[in-house]
Amino acid sequence: EFHVVTSSRNKFSLFFLGPGQFINHNCEGNAELQPVNNGMQIIATRYIQVGEEITVKYGNHYFGKDNCDCLCTTC
Repeated sequence: EFHVVTSSRNKFSLFFLGPGQFINHNCEGNAELQPVNNGMQIIATRYIQVGEEITVKYGNHYFGKDNCDCLCTTC
C-alpha cells in the first residue's frame, strides 16, 4: 500500500510507503519528517508514550490559510 500527499500551495507531491503513510496531522505533533538521501525519517520531538499516536504537523497552510480549517485535537 501507499499514500500520496499533494500540496496545492507548493505544487508538489510526496509518496509514502510503509509505516509513514499512517502518520496523522496534529498542529502540535510529537514527531517530524526529515529528508534523508532519497527518503524520509521520522524523528520524535518529545517522549512518546506507549500506545500514543505518532503525529506530525503537515504544514502551516495544509488545512487552509493558517490551518483555519484544521480539525486536529489541538485545534
